[in-house]
Amino acid sequence: MSLTGLNIDLDDLRAVAVLSAHGHFGRAAEALHISQPALTKKIRQVETRIGGRLFDRHSRGVTATAAGAFLCERARQLLEHAAEAEEMTRRVLLGNSGVLRIGAGLTTMLSGLPEVLRTFRRRYPEVHLTVRDMSSSDQLAALRRREIDVGFARMPSEPGELTMEPVIDDELQIACNATLWPAGLSERRALLESPFLILSREASATFHDHVLTACLAAGFTPRVVQEANQLLTLLTLVQSGIGISLLPASAKALRIPQVRFLDMQLPEAVWTVGMAWNPDTVMDTPAQHFLPLVRQQFRRTARPQSRRPAIRAAKPGWG
Repeated sequence: MSLTGLNIDLDDLRAVAVLSAHGHFGRAAEALHISQPALTKKIRQVETRIGGRLFDRHSRGVTATAAGAFLCERARQLLEHAAEAEEMTRRVLLGNSGVLRIGAGLTTMLSGLPEVLRTFRRRYPEVHLTVRDMSSSDQLAALRRREIDVGFARMPSEPGELTMEPVIDDELQIACNATLWPAGLSERRALLESPFLILSREASATFHDHVLTACLAAGFTPRVVQEANQLLTLLTLVQSGIGISLLPASAKALRIPQVRFLDMQLPEAVWTVGMAWNPDTVMDTPAQHFLPLVRQQFRRTARPQSRRPAIRAAKPGWG
């Protein structure tokens, strides 16, 4: 049945349920804060719309008929569901319930996001959290389509109607096999000649292009022997000694055995990850509580400038 075709509404159902509970027009009218004639008129109208008697009238009050008892029971259930729906809707509007959909990449996954998620889940247990591993471009597209609520994408970007604010910096570092390079990459010619592993452009065009830009700034053209679609795959290949790679410094948190990370100390190796959201929808979702937690967490865990010995950029034609 169409909702627009209903003959009775919640006020009608409430009147029927209260009259059944009190068994008397006067007491029921008092409980409903209306006059007895108004209640009598409402019940007659409901009976007319339903097509039959719901109450038997007698000198001591009223008694529900079989149809009336059936409707009263259903009325109580519907009124309870309506009250529950109202309360749940209010909680969703306040951001205390509902769904929060997050897109993120490796940097934020390893640099503070898990702590934010734990805190958020503890404070807002009724919110269902989903987290998707996505490239920056995919996140921005999903935000525009309103498929996710918050993203963590590379800056600078062109957010358009979205809002972005920086939360954390990361940098490309040379990942190599610690056994093959026990003293670091001191032999510049060896770096030039090393087999190079890179994330495919299909997996992340921005990361792939950034790696090539950093290589150019360091003065060499990588001899790519293999591409991979996952950073974890690259780390495994580096661990196996198949080649070297430029990977986010945040990947050190994975603690892959025998993988050494070495600073490039290049301005071109650094990038900023920004938190992105749609300002038109954030106040209608639990994101309104999530954004302040992110700001608090990343202020607390901001990574200081590296003080380790630098591997300086090579000059073009080096070696």
